[in-house]
Amino acid sequence: NYIIYDQDADDNRFVINSAGNATFAGTGTFAGNVTLAKAVGDTELLIEADTNNNNENYNPRLHLRQDGGAISAYFGLNGDADNTFTGALANGAYIRAAGGIQFANGSGTNLAMTIDTSQNVGIGTTSPGEKLEITGSTATAGDTTLNLKVPTGNITAGVTEMGNILFSSSDASGGGTGSVAKISTIAGDGATAWIGNGRPTDLAFFTQPLGVSATLVEAMRIDQDGNVGIGTTSPGEKLTVTGKALLK
Repeated sequence: NYIIYDQDADDNRFVINSAGNATFAGTGTFAGNVTLAKAVGDTELLIEADTNNNNENYNPRLHLRQDGGAISAYFGLNGDADNTFTGALANGAYIRAAGGIQFANGSGTNLAMTIDTSQNVGIGTTSPGEKLEITGSTATAGDTTLNLKVPTGNITAGVTEMGNILFSSSDASGGGTGSVAKISTIAGDGATAWIGNGRPTDLAFFTQPLGVSATLVEAMRIDQDGNVGIGTTSPGEKLTVTGKALLK
């Protein structure tokens, strides 16, 4: 073993054992590049805090810094909830950066996703204007697509919901929290529905009526044949209305 020992602190500061594994304790500065490499097996960089499991305020993190320390980014592991920052999950991993976070693929020149300082998420864009913005690379049909896909399993015609867009409220003024509306794709039915290439699908719109707490009620449906039903789930004509209708 190779050991650098701190006599004042009575502790080993840097140890390289016979297997080639290195342990560094304390604070140090390296000028230049550091490479971890071996020919066989996984290569791991371990950063550990609170080794005696005594204080959840001690958390491990990788700190990146530039511009004389003015700009920082962190990759870390949180202890107690809200410990590292407000909203931090207990025992959750996190990424923090002063100027936003970006993900790139391939050689690093292809932008995949951006999370800006306003917590807006952009896919294919560096400047999302909403909580989620998806931008295609060309003006080609299908280039900008959000795909909600049902997981592998048996689909029941007329029953299985293939995908949903759910709208919810977190009103603190007395209105309560929960789902308030939904757009749903439902597996259509018929003699050959969902056999081979037959994939008929209905599109249903749900709302929450006044006085019906936490209950979503289907208000309108466009069925697999393009028929529109208001107040009915099985329209037989291009427009079927169940209940009173006012035409002006």
